[in-house]
Amino acid sequence: MFTRAAKYMRKVISYPSNFLSALSMVAMVFIMATVVVSVTARFVFDSPVRGAWDLVTVCFSVMVWGPMAMAALKGSHTALTFVLDKFPRLPRSIMQLIISLGTSGILGIVTWRLVAYGIGRFELFPCG
Repeated sequence: MFTRAAKYMRKVISYPSNFLSALSMVAMVFIMATVVVSVTARFVFDSPVRGAWDLVTVCFSVMVWGPMAMAALKGSHTALTFVLDKFPRLPRSIMQLIISLGTSGILGIVTWRLVAYGIGRFELFPCG
C-alpha cells in the first residue's frame, strides 16, 4: 500500500523537480551572460546594465534551490552521517526529523524573503 503511494508520489514530484533542475541550468547561463554583458557595457559605454544585480540575485537563488528536489529524489545530497549512524534507530530518526524540519524552515524563510524581495522590486517599477 505505502510502496505504491510512494512510487506515485515520486512520479508526481519528478516532473516539477526535473523542470526546476533545467531552470537552474538556464539561470546559470543567464547569470554568466548578464555579468559578461554588464561588465562589457561598463567598460565600453561606461554604463552597466541597469538591474543586473537584481537579476543575478534572483537567478542565484533559483540556481541554488532549484535542483534540491532532484537531489532529494535521487538521494545524492551530501550528508555527514558518521555521527548519526552511531545512534540507535529511534534517536537517529528523531534527529533526522529535527534536521529535516530545520532545513524546511530555512528553505521557507529563504522563499519568503525572496518573494518579499521580488514584490519590493515590482513596486519600485510599476507597470502602467
